[in-house]
Amino acid sequence: GHQFGILTARSSHIVKLRAAELGVTLLRQGFEDKWPAALEVMKELKLTPEQVCFIGDDLTDLPVIRQVGLGVAVADAAPEVRAVAH
Repeated sequence: GHQFGILTARSSHIVKLRAAELGVTLLRQGFEDKWPAALEVMKELKLTPEQVCFIGDDLTDLPVIRQVGLGVAVADAAPEVRAVAH
């Protein structure tokens, strides 16, 4: 019952292909400001921020990591991201 997606600041055809290979249908590219894009996805899926887990590594991920129910930083994330992750 879980859904997975990719929300990235970059825009890349390769990311689109890889997402398709992995069966990830929820893909949003080209969003430097990720919080509004994340809110839109949550609205589409009828989720509240508390119901969302977001995994990030860069400074553009900070607003989302701070607002969701479970904000996760990968091991090589920016120190600022690791500091605010749950």
